[in-house]
Amino acid sequence: MPAILGDVLGEHFGTAAVQTAGLAFPTLTGVPMRRSNFRKPWHRALMDLGWTDDHPLAGLVFHELRHTAVALAIAQSAHPLAIKERLGHSSITVTLDRYGGLFPSLDEAIAEGLDAVLREQFSAKREQLADSVQTKRAKIARLPRSERS
Repeated sequence: MPAILGDVLGEHFGTAAVQTAGLAFPTLTGVPMRRSNFRKPWHRALMDLGWTDDHPLAGLVFHELRHTAVALAIAQSAHPLAIKERLGHSSITVTLDRYGGLFPSLDEAIAEGLDAVLREQFSAKREQLADSVQTKRAKIARLPRSERS
């Protein structure tokens, strides 16, 4: 969890509603939130943000925050297995089937890596050949003219 979120939640957990209900996110009546009673508080939160019907994010569904969090993690180069564990997916296949398209092209990265290795090897081989040619020329230069061919 990001540290700043800990600060925000610390303030939230100090509120009277949370203290009285003993729940992290109780409804206004102090009962646990369920799928059936979540819609009203969610819409109230959107309205508190000023996201009325004419706002582009007015129809934001709570579960979309989960997808947004994953997209942000991928943009920060999070490893797919870390995302799988954070989301509680049963397998890496589930995670990659859902979010695989958001990861940068691995094929391109592999090609670039191989290119770098080959360039380094070719460069080293060229230097080796150049050194070998210089050594042979030096040896030839030291030979008497009659033995050079």
